[in-house]
Amino acid sequence: MPQFLLLVAGGLAAWAGYKLFKSEQSRIVENLKKARESTGDARKSASAEPVTLEQDPKSGVYKPKDRN
Repeated sequence: MPQFLLLVAGGLAAWAGYKLFKSEQSRIVENLKKARESTGDARKSASAEPVTLEQDPKSGVYKPKDRN
């Protein structure tokens, strides 16, 4: 009988942990949605135009190409 009670207690603890995990996950998703909405289209406009890179012949490091 004690094994059964331990099994039930373990099941209840697992269920409570799962419910806590799901509620935290929902809260985090809601916070991320609010953050994305508050930033507006800043993220979209920043990534809309790709940056062309050119290699510096002396150092070999790639740098953004001048747009002039």
